[in-house]
Amino acid sequence: MEEAQLSTACILCLLIFKNFIQRRGRLTINAPKIKTPDLFYKKTFDFLLLDYIFGKTKNYAMPDIKKILYIEDNLDSQELVKLYFRGLAELECYDRAEQILDIVAEKKYDLILMDINLPGKIDGVDAVKILRRDERFKKIPIIAVTAYAMLGDRERFIEVGCDDYISKPFFKSALLDKARRFLQS
Repeated sequence: MEEAQLSTACILCLLIFKNFIQRRGRLTINAPKIKTPDLFYKKTFDFLLLDYIFGKTKNYAMPDIKKILYIEDNLDSQELVKLYFRGLAELECYDRAEQILDIVAEKKYDLILMDINLPGKIDGVDAVKILRRDERFKKIPIIAVTAYAMLGDRERFIEVGCDDYISKPFFKSALLDKARRFLQS
């Protein structure tokens, strides 16, 4: 398994464990000692700490802390992306796009990550169109982050106003590379 795949799989396991712990209180694991210096664990834990995820990944540090808005209705996806950007950028998450103009006007965001399939009256495509019609927000880069992965989907989202596209599930390195390209320009 590649390092990026292993990191993503480990983070997803962390989110599952965290969710279980939040619902049940505690989780006890009886496992043999692992002789890998990259993995640290406790038998009883509130949140599994993996040095492997944070200690051996490519350095994506941004020159200064940038502000990223992530519109995503899935809380696990929000948590995963927060982990990816921890220490690299300030990430704010919202689960709906109804108040997109108010949200974006409130703070100066350097990048928007937009889920396309959102609940409510406004989906990701509508939110992008609303932002692109407003002169104040035309230059904020938007990356469509979506499960739509069929031939032509990327072009469709670029056509409505997204600057780039990444399909779910994605590797940490792929998302951070795309974000860095927009944040450093």
